[in-house]
Amino acid sequence: MKKLLPPRDTQSLQGNARSPDAKLIRHGQQPREASSIQSPLSPLRAIDPFDARTSVIARTFSLTSRRSVRKARSAFTSKSRTPAKFQYAPLPTPTSIRLLEVVEPLSPDDIRCSLVVRDVKKEPWYNCLSYTWGNPFPVEAKRSEEESINWKARNCSITCNNRILQVTRSLRDALWELSQGPQSGKLHRIWVDAVCIDQENIPERNAQILLMCDIYRLSQSVVVWLGPKTHYLGLAIQVMERLASLSPEKFDKARAFHPNQDAPYKVLGIQKIFPIEWQAWVEFFARSWFGRAWVFQEAVVARDLLVICGSTEISWDLIAHTSWFLNVSQWDTKIGDEEEGYRNIIYTSRYISRSRQTIQMSGDKRFLSDGPTYDFLLERGRSHFQASDPRDMIYAVLGCGFPGLRRYIVPDYQKSVADVYTEATWALIRCSHDLGFLTGVEDASKRRISTLPSWVPDYSVSPYPIPLQGLYQDGGKGTYYAAAGRPRIVTIKSQPGKILRLSGLRFDQVVDVGESYEELFTSLTHTTWAEKIISQLDYRFITGESNIEALWRTLVGNTEEGNFPAPPTLGLCFRSWVTWKVASLVYKASSGGCAKAIELEHYEAAFKSLSISDSLSKTDEKGLIPEAEEIQSCAASLETFRRDPSSTPTVLYRATLFDDEASIVFSERRLLRTKKRYLGLGPMSIRIGDVIWIIPGANAPVILRKVSTHTYRLVGETYIHGIMRGEALRNKFEPWNRSRSCDIYSG
Repeated sequence: MKKLLPPRDTQSLQGNARSPDAKLIRHGQQPREASSIQSPLSPLRAIDPFDARTSVIARTFSLTSRRSVRKARSAFTSKSRTPAKFQYAPLPTPTSIRLLEVVEPLSPDDIRCSLVVRDVKKEPWYNCLSYTWGNPFPVEAKRSEEESINWKARNCSITCNNRILQVTRSLRDALWELSQGPQSGKLHRIWVDAVCIDQENIPERNAQILLMCDIYRLSQSVVVWLGPKTHYLGLAIQVMERLASLSPEKFDKARAFHPNQDAPYKVLGIQKIFPIEWQAWVEFFARSWFGRAWVFQEAVVARDLLVICGSTEISWDLIAHTSWFLNVSQWDTKIGDEEEGYRNIIYTSRYISRSRQTIQMSGDKRFLSDGPTYDFLLERGRSHFQASDPRDMIYAVLGCGFPGLRRYIVPDYQKSVADVYTEATWALIRCSHDLGFLTGVEDASKRRISTLPSWVPDYSVSPYPIPLQGLYQDGGKGTYYAAAGRPRIVTIKSQPGKILRLSGLRFDQVVDVGESYEELFTSLTHTTWAEKIISQLDYRFITGESNIEALWRTLVGNTEEGNFPAPPTLGLCFRSWVTWKVASLVYKASSGGCAKAIELEHYEAAFKSLSISDSLSKTDEKGLIPEAEEIQSCAASLETFRRDPSSTPTVLYRATLFDDEASIVFSERRLLRTKKRYLGLGPMSIRIGDVIWIIPGANAPVILRKVSTHTYRLVGETYIHGIMRGEALRNKFEPWNRSRSCDIYSG
């Protein structure tokens, strides 16, 4: 079998009239780039003879002899003169790209490369490099040897076309590490955004962004470099290999357990994973690559993903399978509780894999459908990925978003972040048939870009809490449809600005605001949830439910794992949830060992919660509120559970089921009561006097704050129990018209 060697550039061969390949050219065998790639595994038929590695030079000289010649030539050149600074030449065509060739890596500080230009329409043979521009390690990691390194500065250099090109430390390390491992062949021709795009040339940068989807899609493989190898890498791989033996049917069995217990591993049938191994695994998934915004496009459209850490290759399927297990089992929220920033990153590989499947199943192999694109921009993408330039939160998904977006969004880094986000939101309005983006607008306290219109999402921050419209999907219609599926009424001008004109129905007004999920069982409350809100509800005439049933259904959005309405059995879990929460406060107040101020805080919260529970239990017809004696008994059993965590009480298991649902819907939202005695959940910044509107095209009601006669500011979406499926419009058969609505300006 003939040994295939790295090709030489066509122009250099043409310049050597004595080379054997020059004879081929003189005889009419002029090489040409092929028009299409037949197979990423066998690209030889689809590229020119030189890229196919069949030249006479490749057959004549061995790799060792060629390296010796280049090394001698480089040594002679380096003694003669100092290389000048690299200067980019303009690209000849709009579809031209540069490709980097690592010619001779002599040392980390002496990497010899060259840049060649090819037209992406001719589909040349190359790979792509996906890496982190900055620090590849977790930001939270404390490493003295890395603390002094300015990772984002271009303070390292490589030699490119006999000239000095400044690069970041991370890219320099990636080129060196990969060149020394078994994957060195991938560096023959590789596309690297930081080098192959003239980053100082803004027009070129804007134009190349539109090509990036095709660049990654047409490459033979995308090489993912996670960074240098660490001491814990081997342990992390062992954890992933151990979990790889689990079938998806077993994932849910681990939900009731903690990963530090022995019991779940007996149920799962695998060897126990100890805390130090979990720590190694968390460190692996907390590497910066998993949280880069550009990673989404680079990994999703790739035909083949090759993941490398140091010089160790790791299967992408292994990474995705582990992430899938941690998400379904909910162990991602129990591992490393103190590392809050790690949790969302754990899910990114699973999210990328699901998006890859979406593209593979779609007719167009380049674009996601409008659903996944919205999902990235408005919900999960913002939760899992971030970018150093906030504008990249839009541009990073533009290439693999559905084609309509590309008609209205043109990359332009000279625009302000607020203008880019406003332009992107108008594009979503134009390309979609609803107003679902309204549910992606985060609470005002979470926003970073202060100059944004109130109705434009801040795409640079995580949409926490999870938007109600994105919680679950039900037959494509969504879990909620408060406007009963009525079409939107929106004014789109030829030159849209910062004012959005909508039509909707003014439904009710907020008259009382209560606690958030985080405040409900602490002393830091508004003291209104029992005394004012619950006692003044009257759901017997609204839904036929008791006020307590309306309460627990509101706390979970009336859903359980996507099922609407939530089954009555979840009400029993609500009783256990209240019992466990209050009993925990009683236990902390009575166990001692805390500072006096903290102990007093627990005591006040416990006393108040006991009083409220006792008061509500007297009016509770279905026994959904525990009595004081039951709470005290549960508090006494906590000491046994503290000593032996494997002895999980039944009440804790049920409480956990309810808490899982409530933490999704209720977390970072406040209880509210309306003038018509409805109970609901609203944004943290909600105020008494805010107005609840039902907007056609938006599945969930929204809360607006009146600024002037016809001007409102958007506060956020809201859950109002009893109207989430069009009940407010039931028995109103007349068509939706402007006589029952008014224009809304969300400025």
